[in-house]
Amino acid sequence: MKHVKKMMGHIRDDFSSSLVVFLVALPLCMGIALASGLNPIAGLLAGIIGGIVIGPISGAPLQVSGPAAGLVVIVYGIVEKDGVRALAMATLIGGLIQVLGGLLKKGELFKLIPFAVINGMLMGIGTLILFSQFHMLFDQGTGSSLVENILALPVTFSHILEKPTLLVIPLIGFVLLFGWDKLNKLYELHLPAQLVAIIALSVLGLFLPWDIKMVEIADDVFSHIGDGVLFTHMPAMNVNILIDGIVLGLVASAESMLSTSAVKEMAPKAKVNYSQELFAQGIGNIFAGILGALPITGVIVRTTANVEAGGQTKASSILHGFWLLLFVAFGSFLLRHIPMSALALILVVIGFKLMKPAKLWDAVVNFSYDNFILLATWMGIIFIDLLSGVCLGIGLAVVQAKPVREYLSQKTNLF
Repeated sequence: MKHVKKMMGHIRDDFSSSLVVFLVALPLCMGIALASGLNPIAGLLAGIIGGIVIGPISGAPLQVSGPAAGLVVIVYGIVEKDGVRALAMATLIGGLIQVLGGLLKKGELFKLIPFAVINGMLMGIGTLILFSQFHMLFDQGTGSSLVENILALPVTFSHILEKPTLLVIPLIGFVLLFGWDKLNKLYELHLPAQLVAIIALSVLGLFLPWDIKMVEIADDVFSHIGDGVLFTHMPAMNVNILIDGIVLGLVASAESMLSTSAVKEMAPKAKVNYSQELFAQGIGNIFAGILGALPITGVIVRTTANVEAGGQTKASSILHGFWLLLFVAFGSFLLRHIPMSALALILVVIGFKLMKPAKLWDAVVNFSYDNFILLATWMGIIFIDLLSGVCLGIGLAVVQAKPVREYLSQKTNLF
């Protein structure tokens, strides 16, 4: 009852932030599904489950769950090797592992991860988002890696020179984002700049006399809902599926718990229960497996959007799941009027804030072992992948631990 009263007390903030998270989540859910070799509905279902199923029982109230880019390589490999039904079963197994971990209170182990690793993770994710979504600002495609996106910058700049009208929506969007923040502070308007920018740019797009790339969605978005559901297509269990399920469970748990730690970093006053969150993620992935959705984790991009937009309680995450369900079912025609560049703009700003260029520079100038861990984690994520970068950072942090340091000091001159 206490939690319900708290949510009702913040319902205005949570309502507006949930709309922002919904608008950010929509293209990400579809894009991650396509990158994983699946129909977009698998990603949208994952987003809906992340809000409606995980949200109410979450141990991290400000965290938003859904399909994660960090799982794309694993998911794509399972689909290519064994098919969508095997992915559904592996997701179910991963969910069961997470539920067991939550019940055994093993989620608390992730509290031991140093802030240097967490900061490096946030900066790495922010860097990847910034450079990939920069191209989307100008209706250009993105590469599969940071290097590709950097090498593609001259092509994007030349495209802008050929078609200067591509600058209109991004420039107006930047003015709206930063100008509205100042108006909010002056007049206490209580409307997030992201939401105002999306609405204004969508209306503007209706009147601009040139072609603008809009959000694309199928007429019948639920036509492929039965592709991987377990209650109609139960695959035979084998060793490959079992191993895939264990890997998915462990990697999804690591991503979710790191995102949970990031919630504490972004909102220090937020109360977080790691084991409860791990249990909630497991319940969500059980549903995802049964319904044939993408595997789900706590997602730092949507979570950051939630915090930035003023989300206060679980209600913002829950509502974003309802908006995904309602708008996909009944309002897809409205989504087709949202410019992709407007959504990319929000992600570029989020990416820049997560990247924290000033903090990165400070880590280089004021070098220390903690900053070395931060930089190593950051570089591992942007040049290899999320899991490798985090493992590298944790490995370096273990070396710094007192017992290990004392042992190494006897064998080498490094410490």
